[in-house]
Amino acid sequence: LEHVDCRVTVICGRNGKMLHRFTRNLVPRYGDRIRVLGFQNNIWEHMMDTDLLIARASPNTMMEAVVMNVPLIITGALPGQEAENPALVRAHNLGVVCKDPDAIPSVIEQLLRDHGRGLEKIRESQRAYRDLDAAEKIVSLVLEDPSPLAQVVEDQAGLPGGDAAGDAHDDVLSSEHISSSFRVGCCFYYT
Repeated sequence: LEHVDCRVTVICGRNGKMLHRFTRNLVPRYGDRIRVLGFQNNIWEHMMDTDLLIARASPNTMMEAVVMNVPLIITGALPGQEAENPALVRAHNLGVVCKDPDAIPSVIEQLLRDHGRGLEKIRESQRAYRDLDAAEKIVSLVLEDPSPLAQVVEDQAGLPGGDAAGDAHDDVLSSEHISSSFRVGCCFYYT
C-alpha cells in the first residue's frame, strides 16, 4: 500500500484470528484505504468492486473471478483439487501466479504499467475463456441422460441399487426430480 494508490479489501472468511490480527495491525496503519472483513454472503458484490483479486488457487474463487472478469494473482494452491490450478491460470492467461508474497508489489506494478495494459490482457483472456452458458449446458446434458446423476444421488443417499428397496425409490430418482433439483442448483449460480 505504500507504493500503490489503491484501496484494499481483505476478506478473512471464518478465520477469526486473521480478522483480528489484520484489523489490529493494518487498519490503524492504512486507515480507510483498507477494509478487513470476516465471512461474507455477498462475495460477488465485493468482486464487482475489485480491479484485481489476490487469492489462493481455490477453483470456486478462480472461476468466479474469471466469470466476473477480475484479473487474478494466484499465491499458491492446496494439494489435491487445487494443485493444477496455477498451471491453468498460466496456460490461459487468466491471471499471474506469484508464490512469493514479497514479489506481489512488483507484479502489481507490472500489471499497471502502460495504463493497466497487463490487467486488460488478462481480462481479454478471461472473456475468451469463460462460458457464461455453462450452467444451461450442464442442465441440458443432465436432461438428455440423467442416469449418471441418478447413480450419484443413489450412492450419496445410501440406497441399494437394483433390489426391491432400490426399485421403491425409482420415483425419487426419476429424471424429472433430478432435473428440477439441478435447475435450482444452477439458478443459484446465476444470482
